[in-house]
Amino acid sequence: MPESIGEIELKKKEALEKKIWKPMFDSIFSGLDPDLESEILKRIDENSQITIDNLKDLMRDMKRSKNRKDQTEELLKSGTVKQKEIMKDKNIESIEASKLLNIENEKSWFISKTFAYKQTKDERWDIIETPLDVADIKENDKIKVDFGKNNSANYRIWAWDLLPTNVKVVKIKDQNWNERVWVRSIWTKSSWITKVGYYDKWWYIPVFSGYTIEIPSLEEQEKIISDLSKDVELSTDENKEKEVKTASIQDTIKDEEREEKIRKFTIEENKPYMENAKSLALQIEKVYWIPWQVTVWQSSLESWWGRSWLSAKFNNYFWIKSFWKWNSVSLATNEYENWNKITIKDGFRVYSDMKESFIDYAKFLTHNPRYFEAFKYWYNLDEKPSYYPSDYIWYDPEKFIDKIAKAWYATDPSYASNVINTWKKFDWLEKNVA
Repeated sequence: MPESIGEIELKKKEALEKKIWKPMFDSIFSGLDPDLESEILKRIDENSQITIDNLKDLMRDMKRSKNRKDQTEELLKSGTVKQKEIMKDKNIESIEASKLLNIENEKSWFISKTFAYKQTKDERWDIIETPLDVADIKENDKIKVDFGKNNSANYRIWAWDLLPTNVKVVKIKDQNWNERVWVRSIWTKSSWITKVGYYDKWWYIPVFSGYTIEIPSLEEQEKIISDLSKDVELSTDENKEKEVKTASIQDTIKDEEREEKIRKFTIEENKPYMENAKSLALQIEKVYWIPWQVTVWQSSLESWWGRSWLSAKFNNYFWIKSFWKWNSVSLATNEYENWNKITIKDGFRVYSDMKESFIDYAKFLTHNPRYFEAFKYWYNLDEKPSYYPSDYIWYDPEKFIDKIAKAWYATDPSYASNVINTWKKFDWLEKNVA
């Protein structure tokens, strides 16, 4: 005789309670929105192998997604006229970073409440997250950053956009828990950049989804400020900060316009790899000032002339790795540790088409401070982002790629010569083989 619906539901509940013991189950669902609870139970039904950690991560993701929508609805209901106009008909998962920064200029701290979460622990040591209230930031606080699916925000909004001026020192940990210490400053030591940010003696750090910001104790902050005082000048002028941040929004707008120019450029998917690679590289050179040869050399080496599985199936022509929640595929890859080659499995980004891969490569280089030295080897154009080097030397694609390699684009110690030799081999074939 078929089981009744009630009997089936009871069996599901019993099976669930055997897999994750009841107190833990109750703590996960305590106070949860009914719609979120229903969605999580649906995911449990779809995946019988789900673990308690999977459940916790899923619940956090769904709560963060709901928070982003809630903050948007609240802004549309009670924000200023300007804020409402900016957000009108916009999706929080895709709105441009420049628009978000203009909203933030209205002093609502909308960005902080939407993309940053203060983390605490309950009596069971489970992590509890609440949208960041900048008025309540204290020493030893831990703040998790999550921009959701908004790649524009992920690339262009940084720690100083999330934190108020009174937060002078931060520790920032990436997804692998590598940690660096930074002091809030307006960078004026070189003509490369004038930005409000968190700096150490070398540069600033961008903050991506999955990064954790920690506020050191006051005693530790004083020591860090003292240790870095020779290299980094502590920012104390709020008016100057406001002036510089307003100007930096214009840089963000120009950066978005550059990306859109490439996106509007048409390529024919049925053309040979090299034709499309070169045409895209020339367009990228015009708006991002990456020598076109470098783009073609790297994509040719990394994708094996467009024939690798990662490029042919997943449109990743540069073997750029994924992080956090980026749409990705797991593949075996060779890395180097202490000059020894090892094979590991890692996640690599998945793109909708070839053009998106090339755009992301250009953004990857231009938004990562460690690669900025390479831009000395490009033309001294008048129109350029304020954070690009002003002390240009000459146009030299080979030195450009050498600087990228030395900034650890890849772990292979021979990476620069491999890239250059790839192009020289192709150049020879093109000239000598009919």
